[in-house]
Amino acid sequence: MMVNFIAKKSFEFHNPSDRNETFRTTPNVFLSAPDWITKDPLYGWGVSDGDIIPSNTVQAPAADVSTPDTKADSKTTDAKADSKDTTADAKSADAAADTKDTKTDSKTTGK
Repeated sequence: MMVNFIAKKSFEFHNPSDRNETFRTTPNVFLSAPDWITKDPLYGWGVSDGDIIPSNTVQAPAADVSTPDTKADSKTTDAKADSKDTTADAKSADAAADTKDTKTDSKTTGK
């Protein structure tokens, strides 16, 4: 399991069971660290001073993206098709209006 937190300063934690294993923080970066850092007294001091801000959130498992949601895709496709139909209808109406104007102009000018 991992511990999530933000450290306002740079810290170096030592594993109490293996002093050669360390974990370093970067200031103002959200980090996931091994559980054993909570056993290092430095972690407790950092939390009590406000230099370490632990996160109480639990990381949710990743969503399964292997199967696409076809309902959402079809709605998007339908919306795009509807907007294209509306645009095509507007262009047809404009073209029809232009044709009427041309016929009216030729009648009045005698051409």
